Amino acid sequence: MYSILETSLSAATFIDTNPEGVIHSVYRRTVNLRLWNRLLALQTEGSPVSPLSLLLPVDESGMDALAHPAGTPCRFDNRTLYIGDTAVAALTEHTEIYEDFLYAVHLSEDFYNGVRRMLEKAPRGFARLILEEEFPENDLILRAAKVRMDEAAKLFRKNPKEAAATLASLIGLGGGLTPSGDDFLTGLFAAIGSVAVTAEHSGKRNLTERAPRDDIAAFEGALRTAVRSRLSLTNDISAAFLEAALQGHFSKPVHALFRASQGLPGSKTEEELLDAFLAVGHSSGMDTLLGICYSENLL
Repeated sequence: MYSILETSLSAATFIDTNPEGVIHSVYRRTVNLRLWNRLLALQTEGSPVSPLSLLLPVDESGMDALAHPAGTPCRFDNRTLYIGDTAVAALTEHTEIYEDFLYAVHLSEDFYNGVRRMLEKAPRGFARLILEEEFPENDLILRAAKVRMDEAAKLFRKNPKEAAATLASLIGLGGGLTPSGDDFLTGLFAAIGSVAVTAEHSGKRNLTERAPRDDIAAFEGALRTAVRSRLSLTNDISAAFLEAALQGHFSKPVHALFRASQGLPGSKTEEELLDAFLAVGHSSGMDTLLGICYSENLL
């Protein structure tokens, strides 16, 4: 039986409820578990860490040994994961648990300049929009994304609800296991959610950095509603990441970026941050970074 190397605080808290479910799906280096109404992901050592992650001390071949067919029963009992009747992995005192809830920060001009530099160094997926070039006429998805992002930025001040609906229409747009539009929205939630404190989270966030602006709070609320109503338009795994974002939970690279924005001790350099985002999928990390960058239009 393996000891889980790393997971998020939200996942660890959920595990303590002894959830039951089934194997949802199997991908290269990942076995997805559906436990009650939530997805968790068994991943190989060294994988990017998200709110869904349960990192195990195995390589790809080791994960293949855990790749049971979809629908195979699984459960957590006293912090131990069982697939069928076999104990597979456990949350122990040695498991590293990261706080995946994102607290309030101040996003400065220097912060956005740094994010743009990272995007310009490695424009992938929707992050190519940062270059502001003419795109091939047959790249209809990228063109559609640009039209919607530009329209939402114009609508934001006069009609936050319509702006939110325009951006929420990006759900499911783009290729990959998590479509680029979904990753963009995750990044946007990270940025606006960190400064637009809503009643739902006001007791959980540090309000000393800045007070919430009414227009941002109104937009954030409208975007939450619009995105939640459209989660069925994307795949289960991407919907799980969006649901985590709706609850204020984000990946380690996102946390590292916001930590660095505050100049906290031990913060990663810009180069290290770029590497961390590049390691998330083919373009998912950079699409998320674009969503963070886009928030400058609203803040």
